[in-house]
Amino acid sequence: MIKKFLLFVFAVLLFGCATTPKITREQYLRNQKIKIAVFPFQNDYYGATDSIIAVFLKFGFQVVERAELYRVFDEMKLQMSGITEYEQIQAGKILNVDRIILGSVYTKYVPYYPSNSPPATDPYSAFASGFVEGLNRGQAGTYIYANIRTIDPQTGQVLSADTDVFIRKQ
Repeated sequence: MIKKFLLFVFAVLLFGCATTPKITREQYLRNQKIKIAVFPFQNDYYGATDSIIAVFLKFGFQVVERAELYRVFDEMKLQMSGITEYEQIQAGKILNVDRIILGSVYTKYVPYYPSNSPPATDPYSAFASGFVEGLNRGQAGTYIYANIRTIDPQTGQVLSADTDVFIRKQ
């Protein structure tokens, strides 16, 4: 059940975080019983962790506040940077969460390639070449992706692992 839902959440992320998720009232109420901790993603210079937290909140999940994560790490005498997966699972047990969300962020740059074709001599060719060049311009840019894992903190079992999850175009 939760695995299917997490796949759905990642599908929403795949199509962009600007998409407003649609779920039934029953699903929303069921999700309110699930407490999750989203740990800061590695290499997250783009706010991907916050985007993922926002999606979980829209679906009704209880998300542990970041200040609470810092409090637990302080109790464990750990720094947030450089923390191991084992220590994150231990923190999840202390926080008494149902699921831990871990991940890393990376970017891909798609360059703009102007068309090298000669100037069009008729209106249709001019339109077609302008359309293709417009597509090239629209696709150029930096794309933000994440690798995301969901872990059960009680067993340490990886429940789902998704790679190349599209977050947004920068």
